[in-house]
Amino acid sequence: MRLRRHRTSRVLLVALTASLVAVSIAHRTHGQSATADSAADAAPAKSSSKPTIEKQDAPKGQKNEKAKKPQVTGRLPAYYGTIVTDEQRIEIYKIQASYVDRVEALKKVLRELVAERDAEVRAVLTAEQQKELDAVIAKAREARKKAAAKLPAAVAASKTAE
Repeated sequence: MRLRRHRTSRVLLVALTASLVAVSIAHRTHGQSATADSAADAAPAKSSSKPTIEKQDAPKGQKNEKAKKPQVTGRLPAYYGTIVTDEQRIEIYKIQASYVDRVEALKKVLRELVAERDAEVRAVLTAEQQKELDAVIAKAREARKKAAAKLPAAVAASKTAE
């Protein structure tokens, strides 16, 4: 029974990975069809922030050309910033925003699969090995906390030295 679940998890993981790759490829392809000048080898940006589009009102009594265009936030894929026009930038942000929910859902499924896999791997260990593993993990977490605590002090010290 355990072997069957493992195979199912592996198949789901492969399918999820393939879906993420397909979404990435579709995103790149759509972005390239929007502009002939787009870089063919541009890689997608790594960003967890959701692109948003906000309208910006002009101050009363003033006609501002920029105020007519919506204020967009988000992140362009690598190397796009110097190539795309403002209109293309808005379209890219809209495309990115349309994929956010689906990508987040796939990420959630992937996290669940990884947790399931890790639980199955942990089940292979004896009770004593599990306790030893927990101790090693706790020690590593503590070391990371100490390193993180030293980091702000080092940054502050470097600023005062300047």
